[in-house]
Amino acid sequence: MRTPELVELRSEFIMGEIMVA
Repeated sequence: MRTPELVELRSEFIMGEIMVA
């Protein structure tokens, strides 16, 4: 059960993690 919203949230989170790292 994967919704576009979850994917977008995950993508944003990953991007933030990369930026912080």
